[in-house]
Amino acid sequence: MLVRVRTFGELLEALGSDFMVKLEDGASVELLLKALAEKAGSKRDFILAYRDEEPNMAILVNGFNIQVLEKTATRLKDGDTVSLIPPVAGG
Repeated sequence: MLVRVRTFGELLEALGSDFMVKLEDGASVELLLKALAEKAGSKRDFILAYRDEEPNMAILVNGFNIQVLEKTATRLKDGDTVSLIPPVAGG
């Protein structure tokens, strides 16, 4: 299956802004994160960083935060859009 990935903030440089990822049918958000970490180079640890079993960024599947779904165990379907939004700081 193909899943569209949209990235923001510091992940833009590491991964690109809008691209497709091929995964096995029924893959979870966690498997997607592992696949992206392989591509991310220096941002690998950031993508795989978890605190209290939650990613260190907001992850949306088709506009719904995975925290209201099944967290990183959320199953993906062909054509889904996953948005990765890292925390923003500054002023």
